[in-house]
Amino acid sequence: MLGLGLLPGADYSYAVGVSADGSMVVGNSNSYDGSINEAFGWTLAGGMTGLGVLAGASSSYANAASADGSTVVGESYGDSIDEAFRWTQAGGMAGLGFLPDASYSYAIGVSADGSTVAGGSSGESVAEGFRWTEGGGIAGLGVLAGANYSYANAVSADGSSVVGESYSSDGSIDQGFRWTEVGGIVGLGLLPNASASYAIGVSADGSTVVGNSYRYDGSIQEAFGWTQAGGMLGLGVVAGASYSYANAVSADGSTVVGESTSSDGSIDEAFVWNATTGIRAVGQALKDLGLDLTGWRLTGAIGVSADGRTIAGIGTNPSGWPEAWVANLTPACSDGVDDDGDGLVDYPDDPGCSSPSDPSERFDCEDGIDNDGDGFIDYPNDPGCASATSATESPACQNGIDDDGDGGIDFDGGASANHGVALGAPDVDCVGTPSRDFETVTRSCGLGAELSILVPLLAWLRGRRRRSEA
Repeated sequence: MLGLGLLPGADYSYAVGVSADGSMVVGNSNSYDGSINEAFGWTLAGGMTGLGVLAGASSSYANAASADGSTVVGESYGDSIDEAFRWTQAGGMAGLGFLPDASYSYAIGVSADGSTVAGGSSGESVAEGFRWTEGGGIAGLGVLAGANYSYANAVSADGSSVVGESYSSDGSIDQGFRWTEVGGIVGLGLLPNASASYAIGVSADGSTVVGNSYRYDGSIQEAFGWTQAGGMLGLGVVAGASYSYANAVSADGSTVVGESTSSDGSIDEAFVWNATTGIRAVGQALKDLGLDLTGWRLTGAIGVSADGRTIAGIGTNPSGWPEAWVANLTPACSDGVDDDGDGLVDYPDDPGCSSPSDPSERFDCEDGIDNDGDGFIDYPNDPGCASATSATESPACQNGIDDDGDGGIDFDGGASANHGVALGAPDVDCVGTPSRDFETVTRSCGLGAELSILVPLLAWLRGRRRRSEA
């Protein structure tokens, strides 16, 4: 698992989605004083990059990315503008406009090729989900029978289906929907004893929808999966929890991710669900792979890759700050594949694998990943790398820990391991040698060292006595 870091000047970050191939995570990085609120895109090779804002706006936030991460959608806003955007690597950020009589819009989902966008647009008398295409622009989805409003939450990878929620002003209708070009807008129903539902994600071909169904009094809140053949199925909660919330689904509809909480607040866990294992906490699943999550709390899974292997989410880092994260539940070092082509497969056979949870079979200092989250990648750029074949980018002299208990931390006081903020004084044994994997320098001490001094001294004294006797 990797923390994604922060944009310059920001205090925290959170992920909201991941591209189908797992290469791009999108989210937002903000400052507590409100001076920085910007959407970001993150890749293993490039780290975190701000996406900018629309003309006249001061802030932006991202909601989703296309299959290869080349298109990102979201919302950009300021004192006089609040508009859906579509960002591309080639053209940057562009506004998508508004539905008739509306002055506000947001983009929430994008198709695999980036050509179709789903969102919502509203004004004083209108609130309606929309579907935007490169050829046709923005078009409303309508509402369910008896409802007044609708909003969209996701679009299928092929662009054919949009899902969301439609409701009436008096609360008599409040239900998740699926919209298709052929069938229009269709309600998905409710879980038993629930008052309402909403759809939040959809599989690549539109056949599987995920969302949440709940009671207005708060006694029921459960994630669901829906298919045309099977209808709506509750996904349950993690052990000890009371509620669950789905956030995203894999391309084939087999993997669902979200969050599960308890009524008293003691449990707040990112979850992953499939038909084989049922619902389970992501943190526990990663620990079962041998990953050390000391200090981390993974509180919500927000996005999942097309194959269901890569999950992005939000949590609290070991320093106690909110930080986006990304994890692979079937990492390269335990996937049964010779990913780096060296003839050796997985941990422990491949020397590039430090553990079963290692995301790359290549050595940390040559794998193109900022493994320690310090903003530097591989040898010779990362000061923690002594060579390209170094096993870790965060050796003892650059891991943010006082390993030898002498009061000093790393070569720079732990600053490189803590977003540039020193944790204490530098360790004198590490200064100038950040790539060393031990903080204590072996010094002469004990009987062996004393004898090494005493024996020559005795020999010198014996020789001096013989000369005096002569």
